[in-house]
Amino acid sequence: MEELGPRPPVNGNLRNLLGGKSGTTRLLLRFFVGLVILTALLMVVEPREIAEAFRNADSTHILMAIVLLLPNLGLQYLKWRRIVQMVKPEVTRREVLLSLMYGLAVGSLTPGKVGEVGGRLFGIESVRRSQILALALIDKLQIMCVITVGGLIGSSFIFVEAQGLALAGSMLITGMLILVALHPKSLRVFVRPLERIRFVGKWLGEFRESLRYFDKKTLIITLLQSVLIYGTVFLQMHLLLSAFSVVPVISSLLGYSTMMFYKSLLPLSIGDLGIREATSVYFFSQVGVAGAVAFNASLLLAVINIFLPAFVGTLYTMSPTRTPDSEEITNTD
Repeated sequence: MEELGPRPPVNGNLRNLLGGKSGTTRLLLRFFVGLVILTALLMVVEPREIAEAFRNADSTHILMAIVLLLPNLGLQYLKWRRIVQMVKPEVTRREVLLSLMYGLAVGSLTPGKVGEVGGRLFGIESVRRSQILALALIDKLQIMCVITVGGLIGSSFIFVEAQGLALAGSMLITGMLILVALHPKSLRVFVRPLERIRFVGKWLGEFRESLRYFDKKTLIITLLQSVLIYGTVFLQMHLLLSAFSVVPVISSLLGYSTMMFYKSLLPLSIGDLGIREATSVYFFSQVGVAGAVAFNASLLLAVINIFLPAFVGTLYTMSPTRTPDSEEITNTD
């Protein structure tokens, strides 16, 4: 068996995961940025309209959106487990779940949920960190592939004057992303020159070697699972919009796809706080949805899909009953 090297304890605190004191400072700064954006947005969307929309909201639609969190998380779990099994077929359910929960907890505290990749490094004791990093990056790349394709296609319909350019660009970028998502070994060509960089060179070398574990069949299945996750979140967004107003499905789809894409291009605040709401208000206004409706729906979507799972994930990873030693985890199915 390969030497796994020293690892931090499974119940390590989030402060260490985020980079110690400097990480805490950046965390506070990003939170401040989000609050500033939200404050500025409230000068555009009347707080009175937001409150009025909440008072008249259809609670049934909101409850249905909450219920959809379960299949959303279930798909994420099944996808991550299948990806990890490429390297370690005998990985346990407990290890996969713990790794996923760490990712959700840390991801909620970073812009664009990029910290989710680092959070996945914890919980799976039987796999080298470099391998887990490669797996987590491919997981992230696949969902970003789906978001990018949806965003570029949605943009081509919203910005009609640039439709030809957007469609051509989306086809080109889609082809590149699918190539990498289904053939991650192609990344080795780009990684190798970077291995000369001090401090990270050795890590990148291990990452490059880890790419050899990927198989095409698994990557096709997990890419389809990414599409299902994207579709589940869209259905949640449509239900939340419908809780505040009557919104056609096509309008929901165009607004959602462009919001998700452009939000991903602006990783400035914790959990995209403020960025998500601002992009929602703008892009949904392009398809005739009121600002208060878009603001409320996007805020609730974040609470349901980001902050609620992060809270549960933090409790799960900190629970002493969920952190057996690595030997017990490895030998338990």
